Amino acid sequence: MERLRPSDYEAVLAFLRQLYAVERLEAFPRRAIAGLSRLIESDILTYNEIDLRRQRADYIDEPAGIIDHSQRATFERFADQHPLIAHYARTADRRPRKVSDFLSLTDFKDLALHHEFFRPLGVNYQMAVTVPSPPELVIAIALNGSRHDFSERDRSVLEAIRPHLAQAYRNAAERTRLSERAAICERPSPDSGCGALTNREHEILTLVADGKTNPEIGARLSISGRTVQKHLEHIYEKLRVRTRTAAAVKLATTGR
Repeated sequence: MERLRPSDYEAVLAFLRQLYAVERLEAFPRRAIAGLSRLIESDILTYNEIDLRRQRADYIDEPAGIIDHSQRATFERFADQHPLIAHYARTADRRPRKVSDFLSLTDFKDLALHHEFFRPLGVNYQMAVTVPSPPELVIAIALNGSRHDFSERDRSVLEAIRPHLAQAYRNAAERTRLSERAAICERPSPDSGCGALTNREHEILTLVADGKTNPEIGARLSISGRTVQKHLEHIYEKLRVRTRTAAAVKLATTGR
């Protein structure tokens, strides 16, 4: 990989200071892709959580909203053709990889994945780095470009921040867990129904009661659908219910 210049290291350090300051896990994806947009030039940035068993993909995009729900469904349909997803799932390799490490541009364009998903977005090149995750899940940040491939300098930048992405993610997850525990302990009666919920959980439950789906809630709150589902699992446990409907009914009858 190409050696970085002093100015590159200064930019990486500035990015890491911002990333390590993240207090809540739901803020991590936006902070990560916002910082990366200043380190490496790209047209579209995405934070992706790909469930390999369910063939589901949750994402946060930058610019926000550039990938709509129908395009996400298209991606899910052809995700098994993606060389980077296949590589990361098969090897658990964490190093930054480009599509061009595996396929020529001509071969990439021959895929239905490119024809149906990437071409309408104007994307011909992609480079990604992953965050450690369970075996059935691939969590990756992908940089996408239209005119030229990513450089070895860009790969070196991702390699420099890769271990810090993992540590900052773990830190944010632990801080979120401790914050939610503290919020519950501060309430006088944790068994009093919706009063046991954190502010974020109550916000999500209110949107559930309004009939919003997980992707819609995620888009509203700038978090991934998987993060929404994790919050819902905590809500069900606290309210001693098993379904969205039962949780929404409890909100309507007990309030906060």
